[in-house]
Amino acid sequence: MNEALFNDIVNFQTTTFPNATLNSKLCHLREEMFELYEACNIKNGNVEDEFADCFLLLTGAFHKAGFNFSDIERIIRHKLKINKQRKWQEPDTNGVVKHIKE
Repeated sequence: MNEALFNDIVNFQTTTFPNATLNSKLCHLREEMFELYEACNIKNGNVEDEFADCFLLLTGAFHKAGFNFSDIERIIRHKLKINKQRKWQEPDTNGVVKHIKE
């Protein structure tokens, strides 16, 4: 994502959904994550749309939480750096891999 796309998403959401809150976006994101999970497991052709819905809602949630594009980039780069330095457990029965807490 670049800054122009971030601004386009934020401007659309702010204009179209003026009463949306951080909480409403997160609740909607939770619903969309379930739809994405279902789409990926039944291969119904909506996988791309469901990924996009989640991305759009997460971007809007970042904005509602007070972050701008530069903040998001900084936060993600910082977290990636942390994750690269961590040690990781073996996957659980669902394939989820968590870091080892030291």
